[in-house]
Amino acid sequence: MKQKFSALTGLRAIAAIMIFVYHNRKFWRNTFPDYINRFLNEWHIGVTIFFVLSGFLIAYNYYEKTIELNRSAYWQYVRTRLARIYPVYLLIIVAKYCFTTAPGSLEIFLNISLLKGYFSSFVLSGIPQSWSLTVELTFYALAPVLFWIIHRYGIIQCFTALLIFSLFCIGVGFSLDYLNLNTKGFFNDPLTITISTFQGRFFEFLLGVLLALHLKEIKNFKLFRIKHATLIGSTGIVLCIIAMIPLQKEIWTHGFENPFGLAINHLLLPVFISILLLGLATEKTWLSKILQTKLMIQMGYASFIFYLIHINFVNSVLWNIYAFPDRNFMLLWVVAWLAYHAIEKPAYEYLKSKPSTTS
Repeated sequence: MKQKFSALTGLRAIAAIMIFVYHNRKFWRNTFPDYINRFLNEWHIGVTIFFVLSGFLIAYNYYEKTIELNRSAYWQYVRTRLARIYPVYLLIIVAKYCFTTAPGSLEIFLNISLLKGYFSSFVLSGIPQSWSLTVELTFYALAPVLFWIIHRYGIIQCFTALLIFSLFCIGVGFSLDYLNLNTKGFFNDPLTITISTFQGRFFEFLLGVLLALHLKEIKNFKLFRIKHATLIGSTGIVLCIIAMIPLQKEIWTHGFENPFGLAINHLLLPVFISILLLGLATEKTWLSKILQTKLMIQMGYASFIFYLIHINFVNSVLWNIYAFPDRNFMLLWVVAWLAYHAIEKPAYEYLKSKPSTTS
């Protein structure tokens, strides 16, 4: 019987709040001292929390179902995942293009298809924060193959396969660049690759997968026991943020723009996030109790829509109607919650329940 990790649902709300604060931090520049502003510069790690959590949940829910690479099971799995993220996103991006100046056809295609994250010229186009959906979609597509590799060969071989795949994509991008055939920036910008693509961030998902295999007690994946994992994980996350602050070149820059900061952000931070997830999944603490409250769970359910609307098109529409001093924080949560129950949840349940036509 599957466990229901209610505290992890609440954690999604915390991650979304961190991203909201990160994107709005400059509006409160005169409210906080510089060291607080620099601390908030690194709250983009809410996205990292989402990535590790995604790796965990997909592996926990689908590992046994997809390891045989059965075609029918694969397409059923893909459809289920798309049903979760695509209907609301499609509605928002189409609405934006209908009510704003339409860009070129290539930008529209890359945004509608969720392929924009592969191109540095378009990574922040459309709904800017939706670059992370390209990362998620890549993981969704590859996850059954990765699970098969883990099942047949092991986690190290899976890591190696991902590394080879990533280097191949980067090699193609730089080769096209060398031949002057890469005018749209396909895998040619090192910072975009490392920050905004699955190829640059697969380690985060892989840690989540490993945690799921540990909790499911899959053979050969039982990790050593960690006492006080919630405390160790949350403390480690805070220390990672603090360690990146001195690496910021200026007040509004990021620590990951420094090689040491990038290592902290991409390698050390995900380890502590996975430890925190372990604690929240297995320990009863004051933090897990807070995250399991009805309010936090409901916010967790609505966190995906909140993430999609907290900046850019939807919030701009709301801002023109009425601008609350909290940058519409509370209003956005209300809209996200209503949209979750009116659009996301019904669409997901409908598409998930439709019988598969793939033989």
